[in-house]
Amino acid sequence: MPSPSAPIQDLPKPAPDRAGVRVNLTLTPELVATLDRISARTGVGRATLLREMIEGNLSTFVTMADALDLAAAKKIDAFAVLSRTMDDVAQQAGQLSLDIKRTRRRAMRQKKGT
Repeated sequence: MPSPSAPIQDLPKPAPDRAGVRVNLTLTPELVATLDRISARTGVGRATLLREMIEGNLSTFVTMADALDLAAAKKIDAFAVLSRTMDDVAQQAGQLSLDIKRTRRRAMRQKKGT
């Protein structure tokens, strides 16, 4: 265990799958309570939940950043990129909704069978 006064270069490096930049957030009590509910049911910590949700939507963030870059350059294509991004997000939400309904139906059928 390194001493608290050890130079940074002597501190152990994070595992490769955990490497990254730490970000501090201030969240509303309602959001924290919701994250805690999800965490209690899944056994996954708040930070992991948030990281996985963000990482799962990385392509959306990249597309939004691209659109904002275009808008900053005053290119009209920014609106087309943003429109496609919103269409993709809506499609993903629709697919997720269908997946949830299928899972619910399957659970209901299994419950009736027991």
